[in-house]
Amino acid sequence: MVMLRKFTCNCWRNVCSSYAFVTWFASVWFALLLSGCATTKPSQQPGSLAATDQRIAALKNELLRLPGTQVTDAVAQEAERIAAKAVVHAKFLAQRYRVNGLPLLHNSLVNMGVKERGLCHHFAHDMRAELATHDMRYFHVIGLAAHPESRMRAHYAIAVGVPGTPFGDHIVLDAWRDSGRLFWARIAEDKRYPWAIWD
Repeated sequence: MVMLRKFTCNCWRNVCSSYAFVTWFASVWFALLLSGCATTKPSQQPGSLAATDQRIAALKNELLRLPGTQVTDAVAQEAERIAAKAVVHAKFLAQRYRVNGLPLLHNSLVNMGVKERGLCHHFAHDMRAELATHDMRYFHVIGLAAHPESRMRAHYAIAVGVPGTPFGDHIVLDAWRDSGRLFWARIAEDKRYPWAIWD
């Protein structure tokens, strides 16, 4: 009877220890998963060259529809260069960072040291640096941040707009959100994040 009681206590202690470990591990994994950028949208794989061309044309048209844009051949050419660089470079960065699957899963791998880059601020910094290689005359690029004070909710991107026009009329360019498939929308229409200028 004493042996049975001792065996039962030891088994229960092992179960409690295992439960504590699993609970601890799940908590740490969940925190790592959420840290860095705040969204849960699944990745969408970039498509064919034709699809890429269509996306470049769509972004170019969005840029040309911005308030304050006076469409000339020179403005249209600049809008096309910006759109092409943004769409193609977002895909390039995802390949360079070896992003596979959900952006938040990639975040956890970066935070654990398995991968070096690929958090939203990496995408934002590298996208901005790439667009800065083009001397813009009619548009400009600004940095964006949402919840920068929060490690768990902070998110970063860039925006393109016409100088001197309202902040909300700029277009968000977020390469992280869909794992390299560039997301864009007017700042005023992107309800997922409360964007502010970040430099």
